[in-house]
Amino acid sequence: MTDNPFEELRNRDVEKAEKQSKMYEETIKQLQTEERFLNFFKGYNPQSVESFIKYYAQRKSDWYANADDRLRFRLRMDNHYFEEAMELFNEIFLKKLFDMKCRWVAGEMDLDGIESSVDFINFANDPNSCTFVEPITQKELDCYMQFKQLKNWVPSNRKKLEFDEEYDDEWASCVAPILYYHNQQSCFIENSITHIPPWFYYYDTWFGTAYLLDLPCRRTDLEEKYNDIWEEHIHPQTLSPEYLKTRKYQSLAMRKLHYENREIRDEHIKKLNEAYREEHKNDPKYIHLHVRNKEIMDELVHNIESREVEKYYHATREWERRLEGGEEIEMDVIYLQELDEFVPINSNNDFRVAIKEAHDQYEERTMIEILPYIFDNYRQCIKNGEEFDWGTEEGKHKHSIDNRKKILEARVWKGEPANFDFLKKENLAQSS
Repeated sequence: MTDNPFEELRNRDVEKAEKQSKMYEETIKQLQTEERFLNFFKGYNPQSVESFIKYYAQRKSDWYANADDRLRFRLRMDNHYFEEAMELFNEIFLKKLFDMKCRWVAGEMDLDGIESSVDFINFANDPNSCTFVEPITQKELDCYMQFKQLKNWVPSNRKKLEFDEEYDDEWASCVAPILYYHNQQSCFIENSITHIPPWFYYYDTWFGTAYLLDLPCRRTDLEEKYNDIWEEHIHPQTLSPEYLKTRKYQSLAMRKLHYENREIRDEHIKKLNEAYREEHKNDPKYIHLHVRNKEIMDELVHNIESREVEKYYHATREWERRLEGGEEIEMDVIYLQELDEFVPINSNNDFRVAIKEAHDQYEERTMIEILPYIFDNYRQCIKNGEEFDWGTEEGKHKHSIDNRKKILEARVWKGEPANFDFLKKENLAQSS
């Protein structure tokens, strides 16, 4: 194993080529010498047998060399809709996990397996080990299935912020609020609310849990004080003097001041921008060079390459341009071809949009139909005391490992024990 991913990829390609070459030679020898093959070839034109042996050996070596990739693809095709439905089912658990985090952060209770706020994300990857989240109920499944059948549902009570449009992708993720919401609240970051996805709001309308978003962040407030110490006093010791000259870390106290006073914040930003422009006013006006910049590449190839290379370049560009439009729907077409039923398709001036919409609608309908079967299996596993296969990869999340380390190092820097006892419910009052 190497730390260089490109070298690892190259080594894998070399190994694959060697395996393919060995299989080709062995197959040629078998076809030319072993009695079972010689008997099979009797009655066929000898010249065709000679060419057949080469082509067959070539094909067989390809089967073996690419077997893992193609078997994985076949498995992906067979399990696609089930795996997608499993991800949807997991979103119900993630909402319940988030609600428990809201209560834990507020200091309502201690929880098994939770020492700090970042530990919750580990249970997102390993729901079976989470003992404090109650099992998913039929009513919760009904709620989720109804939500999925609504089109573009937007909560009426969702808070609107000036930064909203920048975080649309994050807003759609059910993992994002578990990772970021409470810590960003404690960091006085205004856009933390944008990490709450529509599904979480919809669940709240059924179960009256909207109030959880407004609970105090007592435990993450304490954690962020230690993160602030780490950023101000510990992390700088690992940085070079050159980097420290340009590093601009905004302390927790400063972020709080800006959060509570917009005029001060705006004036601070204005001064930073003015200082940056003054510092760089004499810098050369460079243009960023990148191979994906078509205009630059056209000029470069035309001026420094031969006419033959330029012809190949433009031929490749044309090929890439054609692929760009079809790549997005390529898998949609493959999945649709695998179906043994007719799928309706709406008329559209762009056939790619029509194909994508047809598959998206089929996929969404199919996943909703699969959810009750997944739920039945889930309940049966609980009843039998068996582990349910969530289809997730277990393991400690890097975000959890890194943030725990920072807090403990800051505790030691302050002369305090390297543990999380300060976050226990019994100690919260004196820690605040």
